Amino acid sequence: MSFFVFTCIGIAAGLLYMFLPLRHHMGVLAAIVLGGAGAWSGALLAATDSTYGWAQFGSLAAVGSVAGAIGAIAIIELAARWNADRSRA
Repeated sequence: MSFFVFTCIGIAAGLLYMFLPLRHHMGVLAAIVLGGAGAWSGALLAATDSTYGWAQFGSLAAVGSVAGAIGAIAIIELAARWNADRSRA
């Protein structure tokens, strides 16, 4: 695994988010950037727990990459929804 794979995972997560039939509070570019940043941070965080650390990325880093991309997009979306609901009240 390499950072290119993690970047592709993040871009895919951002694009899949845009195809969900929901009300979106962020644009395409923001979703892709958040997905990429979340994928990298999730992979690096998951790789710290492995035997080789950051020297070799294995399947655990790929799982962390997917979880990080989805988690970053979900957290920002929830924060935007909370802010939108709060400003309406």
